Amino acid sequence: MDIRTRKIYEALFALEDLREIFRHALPTGLGENEEEQFLNCIAHTESIINELKEGKSSHSFFIF
Repeated sequence: MDIRTRKIYEALFALEDLREIFRHALPTGLGENEEEQFLNCIAHTESIINELKEGKSSHSFFIF
């Protein structure tokens, strides 16, 4: 499988993590800890997307 395809899946899983944070935060909203998790997850997702845009990907993350 192409590394870009794997990075897209990695980004999708990161977005799923964001959805899970929000799901647990309902109906009261994000707490302080959840807000930190949310920001970390956003940063992680952005880094994956930036790697895709720039054509950079770490092959060491995946087992071939």
